[in-house]
Amino acid sequence: MKYKNLDYESQICWPRLNDDDIDWFRNQNDILKLEDREEIEEIWKKIKFSTKKKEKIFKSIDKIHKILKKYKHITKITQNVIDNFKVLLTDEFKLRNISTVKKKFIVKDKKKYNEFLKNGILTYKINDKLYKKLLNHLNDDILELKNMEKPEMIIFERGYLLERTKGVNKEGLKIINEIVNNLNLYPIMNKYYNTEFRLTSARLHRSTEEDEHPIQTLNDLIKDNPPRHKNLHIDPKLNIKCIIYLKEVNINDGPFSYIKGSHLFAKTPMVEKNFAKAINVFNINNTPEKRLEFLSLPKDLQKSSNIGNYILNESKNGKYIKENLTPILSSSGNLIFFEPDGMHLGGNCYDKGERIAIQVVFRPCVNS
Repeated sequence: MKYKNLDYESQICWPRLNDDDIDWFRNQNDILKLEDREEIEEIWKKIKFSTKKKEKIFKSIDKIHKILKKYKHITKITQNVIDNFKVLLTDEFKLRNISTVKKKFIVKDKKKYNEFLKNGILTYKINDKLYKKLLNHLNDDILELKNMEKPEMIIFERGYLLERTKGVNKEGLKIINEIVNNLNLYPIMNKYYNTEFRLTSARLHRSTEEDEHPIQTLNDLIKDNPPRHKNLHIDPKLNIKCIIYLKEVNINDGPFSYIKGSHLFAKTPMVEKNFAKAINVFNINNTPEKRLEFLSLPKDLQKSSNIGNYILNESKNGKYIKENLTPILSSSGNLIFFEPDGMHLGGNCYDKGERIAIQVVFRPCVNS
């Protein structure tokens, strides 16, 4: 199971305050009064490594927020981040608690399970009959996306714009479920988190070199000079996902890419990591005003789980990404089963490349 295999030594590739990476937009003095800075840092220090007392963590975060609200530049964004952080941390507590309960989830293909446990990613070739059935069902939707003009990029209060995308209907989900069952993927995810999973949604997406969604984070700073690993991230929610390629995908077609083993990087404290996930959902630091709120937080919380746009190409972490980020081409298989708590990105298209794929989400059946 995941929580019995975390690598507490690895912290490569997670932006740190004093690294040679994300300090490139920190060119201003602290905007908090010294006494307020000292107080929020002291509060944070007491809960930084908390793993059992969720209520104490929430109470302390609210206390930090109360201090920050004295400043006019603190807006609803910070409240949204804190609210989302509480939801994400609550979900992780549930999954960690479930991992300690004795259950018997049987995986027939132990080799595949152990590979997933180690790398966080598996590739498969879908049964030809089922693959054609899915393609035939989606033909009209694929054609619609191919004929769709690129919409103007809009940055929402929550979430990201994917330029050309469409939800998969119930019949399509039924076919995907057939594929998943044919590949025996449910036993792997059930055993991995020690709880049952269900397919909850799927979206068809067409990506081209026109796409701007990878540079929404820090947009005003990186739009004209994005890093080569733009949009490398980990997902906020602890789901399991798969990508289904609906055409051949080569290196110019923006292949899905993954840093194998990064789902086990655990040296960053759980509280800190979940706050970074909440930052990625509600504060993508794309304006000077949003960065004022970000830079007001305790120093350890000035991080985002959308890692790639904060890291310079030739920095320590930038070089690590270049060496370890693995593009998954369709020659390896047309279904990619992966743990989205590992570092990944939907690749960037070049030279008229195109990726047409479905992103499928499986959620744990955790009681409230």
